[in-house]
Amino acid sequence: AGRVCFACTIIHTLLYCVIYGEYGKREGNKFFDSVVAALIPPQHCFHWAGITSFKEKAEINDGCYGYLRNFVGLLSTIFLSLLMLTSLNSVRQWNYRLFYISHVVTGSAMLIFA
Repeated sequence: AGRVCFACTIIHTLLYCVIYGEYGKREGNKFFDSVVAALIPPQHCFHWAGITSFKEKAEINDGCYGYLRNFVGLLSTIFLSLLMLTSLNSVRQWNYRLFYISHVVTGSAMLIFA
């Protein structure tokens, strides 16, 4: 079940990257630059107290909600990838403690950002 979830997440992520890249190309930007711009929030979305976290505040702040939604999705995908890497049979047999601790930490982080 975990590998199917991982495969679906990677397919979802790649398809959205293609959509953002193609949309950017239609506007005259480079494919990769458009994908990075869609996934990483602009500097004005960050505050001295942290990232804008509430939808209402983000909409007031020049549409940062969409950027932050993509950014936390990217973080969740990264944590799921780390979870999958440490759940490989060879890692589990080599160091079960690493497997267990990484599952608790990355699984929790993945759910927080999902």
